[in-house]
Amino acid sequence: MTSARTRSPAAGHTLQAHQPSGSAPDTMTFPELFALPVTVDLATAARALGISMTTAYRLTQRNAFPCAIMRPTHRYRIPTASLLTALDIDLQPVHPDDVENGIGFAQRFTQT
Repeated sequence: MTSARTRSPAAGHTLQAHQPSGSAPDTMTFPELFALPVTVDLATAARALGISMTTAYRLTQRNAFPCAIMRPTHRYRIPTASLLTALDIDLQPVHPDDVENGIGFAQRFTQT
């Protein structure tokens, strides 16, 4: 079994996530992605990209990781903006009135 450390943005605590060796990592949901801090660790970036830590380390060693990588200390840090760009997610701000209008629009199709 391998383990990967992920950071819980809401609580600010590090959690230990276990997965069987060779299994595909769980990918992140949109709400999880948008709640990320300014930079994330390599494990969080790998989870967002849907790759294993082994693959993430191999890509960093080959300078082929799909995001910008900073290494201010002995640990890798990935800017969240670069991660979202690699995932082809626009960095456009979402305004509350747009959300309310979207909810109203969707409710027209879900009401019976």
